[in-house]
Amino acid sequence: MKSISNRFFLSIYLFAFLAILTPQNSSSQSPENNKLDAFLLLVEATPDGNIKVTCKKGCGFIWISYEPRKNSPQGIDQRGMSPDISEMKTSEDRFANFYFTISVKDEELYLEGLAGTSWSELTIKCPAGNCYQYIDQNGLVEKEDK
Repeated sequence: MKSISNRFFLSIYLFAFLAILTPQNSSSQSPENNKLDAFLLLVEATPDGNIKVTCKKGCGFIWISYEPRKNSPQGIDQRGMSPDISEMKTSEDRFANFYFTISVKDEELYLEGLAGTSWSELTIKCPAGNCYQYIDQNGLVEKEDK
């Protein structure tokens, strides 16, 4: 009888131990799914009021430039300007897969990461509407030169 009692408590102990180690969030992803494609972009607000995005790594474009519209974020993906995330197409291995929007609010550029980034929001201060900032899949990147 003692043997059965010991097995019973050992089973409960093992069950509790495994329950603690098992992720509780059913939407948890494996490390492979969390891997982000590498990209590097230079985002600029130019003195003439335009937004310029220069790809340094991971894209199918060299640079794009546009005049931002008030209250209308512009979508950017690995191929350039994109109207919305539903238009995003997964890319071949040579390009990163990402999608974010850029909008201008007061004296700041506001970026919202929607796919392929570890960040959900970034803000770039642009006093007098003239600034530049490198970004990648992980957020703001410190670089001195353009």
